[in-house]
Amino acid sequence: MLQSLNCIAQEMPLPVEDQVPLFIKILNYDRSLKNRDDDKVVIGIIYQEKFRKSDITKDEFLNSIQDISDNTINGKPVECIPVEVSNLQNLDRIIDSRNISVLYVAPLRSIEINRIYHISRRKKVITISGVSKYIREGISVGLELVDEKPKILINRKASKNEGIDFTSQLLRLAILIN
Repeated sequence: MLQSLNCIAQEMPLPVEDQVPLFIKILNYDRSLKNRDDDKVVIGIIYQEKFRKSDITKDEFLNSIQDISDNTINGKPVECIPVEVSNLQNLDRIIDSRNISVLYVAPLRSIEINRIYHISRRKKVITISGVSKYIREGISVGLELVDEKPKILINRKASKNEGIDFTSQLLRLAILIN
């Protein structure tokens, strides 16, 4: 039992309540979100209902976003919606129907991350995750602990393919993954 708890802790080095305000700040440095015609930024939270850690992460994200005093990105209000994806077959349709511009990927089981990023790249939807290994697998932006301090991870190829246009100020602060 102890080993499985330790594995979960390593999966997401930062608690969700610490991730959410950091992701909001990071997304404010993306000029592509600012230039969209949308009147709000919709964050879809990809999770699996039957995977407890994933379901809890989704709930923590939703609660944490409500606790932020300024939950806007480039002056646009943020709306979060849960997106249950046991098989990913409806993700394309959900992105279009809900006008999702950002996907937060919670810990997932038995789902290949490349299936998510193939959709996100085609739809020009930004992907973020607190699971740092997902950034190395193709998700655009994540967080990691380095010397006990949160660090921003940016997968350069993924972010370019999703149409992200981060400022040089943010890129200087981040660890860039190729």
